[in-house]
Parts: sequence; structure tokens; C-alpha cells
Amino acid sequence: MLMTSRLMGYLNRVWDTDPEEVLALRLQYAGTAMLWRVQDGILTTEVAGGAGVPLVVDLAPHTIQSLVDYLGTRTGYTVAYYNTELRNLSALILLDGSGNQAASNGDHITAYSGDANLLWPIMEAFAAELAAAEAQIPKLPAELATTTADGEWLDQLGEQYGVPRLASESDAAYGPRIIAEVIRPRGNNVAIEDAIRQFTGQACSVADAPFYSSGLPVHNSSITYNSANTYSATSRQLNGLFNVSVLYDPSAGLDATQMEAAIRGIIERFRDVGTQLGTLTLTTTSALVYNGLRRFNEAVEYQ
Repeated sequence: MLMTSRLMGYLNRVWDTDPEEVLALRLQYAGTAMLWRVQDGILTTEVAGGAGVPLVVDLAPHTIQSLVDYLGTRTGYTVAYYNTELRNLSALILLDGSGNQAASNGDHITAYSGDANLLWPIMEAFAAELAAAEAQIPKLPAELATTTADGEWLDQLGEQYGVPRLASESDAAYGPRIIAEVIRPRGNNVAIEDAIRQFTGQACSVADAPFYSSGLPVHNSSITYNSANTYSATSRQLNGLFNVSVLYDPSAGLDATQMEAAIRGIIERFRDVGTQLGTLTLTTTSALVYNGLRRFNEAVEYQ
């Protein structure tokens, strides 16, 4: 590979970078002209005259032996010689180069000798990885936006925004949802209701569930009257809990346990810090009738 030669050029002179070049095969064509080139693991030919056609051969799947066999089956091509000592080695050992059949030794295709210098197969492996990385560079900008990213790249973006992919969610659905969820209002009852309706397609209600502090303690000398305590005839109302009721349609594809898990996940993403879910109620009633506590009638409750 051209990349291999570049990597070799970065080594200082203490390293032996001689590929120990050996003749691998002689490729000939029964026509008026043939040019060949080996570059980055691809063998190509250009031909004139005769019955054959130009070739483009990926060397990666081939050994030297299978490459010789393949070339021998192409119309107009013959392999006049090949090095049998290399027959079981990968065809990727062929060195980058080019030739003209009409020139002296223009049909010679050479290879490096891995037995003599192990630097070449090692650097070939590094070069292949660097070439693959280089090919991905033009694609990187597209993987940095939720509108164009895909697969694991989109998963990474979702994790950065704190919006994980749902089970079996496609890229086409997940990408737009990441941004929609980030900018969606959250925290209050209306925002949580809207989120549940959006993600489940079901009607719902989110109501505050206030509770009360304990009553005034009995005067048993445990409290000093020093204005540190407030005395009142009634206990104080405390806030922070809310109850959620959701219409549950068993035909929608999720069983009650799955629906509950999905809704709890939504609530965790949209509730404010310091607030907690009190009860989650799934109801199968067809008509959403609210009582004074904004809870659905005929409810099946899971707590």
C-alpha cells in the first residue's frame, strides 16, 4: 500500500526498511498492449487488442495461488510464472507498482518477503487501519448532527443529551426525538401530561398530591419557647408528590407491566428534582371521568 511506504519513511535509519523484494508472478496478455498497476490492495489492467477486457481485482480475498488461478481463467490473460513458495500467502503481499508488458520485464509483479523483513507485514496492518480511518473522515460531519447521524453514532449523541434510544426505535424516529425531547417543556404537571400523551398516545392526568405534616407536639417540656418553633392549630400542607393516571388500551401492543415501565421512564426524564411520583394508575375505562382528585373511575392501580 502507498500508506505502507509512507509509514516506512517515518522510521529512522536504524530500521531496515528493505522489503526484500521478490518476483511473485509474471502476468501477460494476448493482445497489442497491456498496462498493469497494483495500488492499495487492488490489481488493475488496461488492455488493447485481443479478446480480453480490463480487470479490477481486489487482492484481499486471494492468496497468491488463488490469484494465479483466477487470472488464468480471464480471457486473453496468462500467468507465465509464479513463485510457488509464496502460493499460500495473502495476495496483499504484492508491492505497489505498475508496468507495461511491452517494456523489459514489464510483466513482473513483485512482492515483499515477510520471512526476511517482518516490518512490512506489520506496517501493512497499520496502513490498512489508517486507510480505513481516512475513508471515514468525510463521513464524520454527518455523524455529529442528530438529523444525519445513524447507528451507534446517533446513540452516542442521544447519551450526551440524556435521551436514550427506546427499544426497537429506528434512526428515523430517534434522531428527531432527541432534539424534541431536549427542548420540550418539563417539570410541571402540564408538561408531564403532554410528554406522556406524546410518547404513549394515551390520555392522562397528572395531579398534585399534597400531604400534611404531623400535628403540634404535646407540651411535655421537650420544646423550649424561644421562637425556634412555629405553633399552629393545624398541620402544614407539604408538596412535592404527584399522582399520575393514564388511559390504558390493552390492544396497543404493550401489556400493563410494559406500559407502567414506559410511563415511569417518561416521568423520570421530565419531573423536577425534589418532586416524586406518588401513585401511577392505569385505567381501562372508555370515558375519562374525573372525580375531585382528578383520578379516573374504574381504575386498575399499580403502586
